[in-house]
Amino acid sequence: MGASRHRLGRALQVLGSPVCVTAAAVVLAVALRLPFVQHVPYPDEGGLLLVAQHWHDGGPRLYGHLFVDRPPALVLFWKLALTLGGLESARLLALLTTAVLVVAAACCGHLLAGRRGTAWAALATAALVGNPLLGTVEVNGELLGAPLTMLSCLALLVVAMRPRRHRDVPLLLLAGALAAGALLVKQNLADAFVLGASLALASAATGAWSWGRATRFLGLGAVGALVPLAGTAVWAQTHGPGLPALWFTLYQFRLDAAGVMVRYSSSANDHRALTLLGLTFVTGLALVVLPGLWVLGPRARRGDPLALAVFATVVFEALAVMGGGAYWSHYLIGLVPGVALVASAAAAAERRRPFAVVPGLVVVLASALVMTSLRAAADRPPDQHQSAEVAAWLRDAARPGDSALVTYGHADVLMASGLTPRYPFLWTLPLRTLDPHLDRLVRRLDGRHPPTWVLRWSYLDSWGLDPRDRVAAALAEHYRLARTVCGVPVYLHRGEPRRLPVAPDGCVPG
Repeated sequence: MGASRHRLGRALQVLGSPVCVTAAAVVLAVALRLPFVQHVPYPDEGGLLLVAQHWHDGGPRLYGHLFVDRPPALVLFWKLALTLGGLESARLLALLTTAVLVVAAACCGHLLAGRRGTAWAALATAALVGNPLLGTVEVNGELLGAPLTMLSCLALLVVAMRPRRHRDVPLLLLAGALAAGALLVKQNLADAFVLGASLALASAATGAWSWGRATRFLGLGAVGALVPLAGTAVWAQTHGPGLPALWFTLYQFRLDAAGVMVRYSSSANDHRALTLLGLTFVTGLALVVLPGLWVLGPRARRGDPLALAVFATVVFEALAVMGGGAYWSHYLIGLVPGVALVASAAAAAERRRPFAVVPGLVVVLASALVMTSLRAAADRPPDQHQSAEVAAWLRDAARPGDSALVTYGHADVLMASGLTPRYPFLWTLPLRTLDPHLDRLVRRLDGRHPPTWVLRWSYLDSWGLDPRDRVAAALAEHYRLARTVCGVPVYLHRGEPRRLPVAPDGCVPG
């Protein structure tokens, strides 16, 4: 009997080991995302695949004729996915990056709080990156950049907490390069820079480090970051349209677009902001962060450098989410590294405290499991069904060399149909910012190389873009209504006689 109890105790100890818990968290993260690997493309996925496909076709913009306000590393990812097979390959690669994120979070947790920190950080990260409420069913910049951020944070923490001068140099160079890599995936993912800078400055200011050590810490990290950043600048200058185009694409456009969003703010934007706030509680994200910061409060007030650095990182992440302007749910994925750090640091601080973070962790896990089950069991949302049906009809009706334009956005339809985009702006915000009076669009419809097909998905005067009905006039002059497919009027150029397939039955308009 005693031997059996001993073996059971040993088995439970092994199952509760950091390695086993981390492996279980990886399996959980992959299992939560796996049901959606074969879903039809979302607009952002379709647009990025199109940009990657036409990147080297020439043109005045950073990625050729098409415009997207995202850094080169993200487009390179989609270029790789396209080489490997397309959308499904991208989603399988995202499963790999998700596993890396969970493992890096678990390692940070183990470094900060041992076995408990490993479990809290790994399980919280796995559940959050698998919760469909956070837009994790599609591949986005936050999901691809977060692993680089988490790995950079891990390297910084190893150097800060277990200094060994012969290993500090490569680790700090690596931390800087990884932090810059996250920026080159999405330009506001500067979390690791904030963690490193605040950790070094707080340590020096409180006397925990000498200023010489803090300067060395920051300097080596900066050198590491310069390598990918300088490489990107050299590429833009020698093989791309130049540094001004790089700066405009990544940052100047965002400033211009912010002005557009302020001038034309809508109730939909306000609704998304409230929804985003609600999602932080429904997913359990806020229920981990707020109690975790409360637990860390006494340490921060005493000047603990790590607590101060975690506070600074989470505050920066929250500001980055709010600064996005559009308040899409996937913005919250950018908070995942901060959640992992808060959970880990709180686990270390709670050794003699009630488990204030535990209820939040329970909600995080429960929300992910319930929402994934509900989403996987449900049919495609109506808007996805509509996009898939319209794309399939276009694919049947098209001939080689056909091109298309959709008003406004819906790049997933263009990508799924296989047609060439004939307008540089595949998203509505670039269109509203860079072609606010639709001059380029009208010139395209009236020009020598117009699109073969035009899909009137949105009202032509959406956001007050076409008050004089110039787009409607160009359509009336050069196009004929070919079919209405799933509630979407599809126009064919008058110079293109075709025998058209019938519209599908049973459509569910979005």
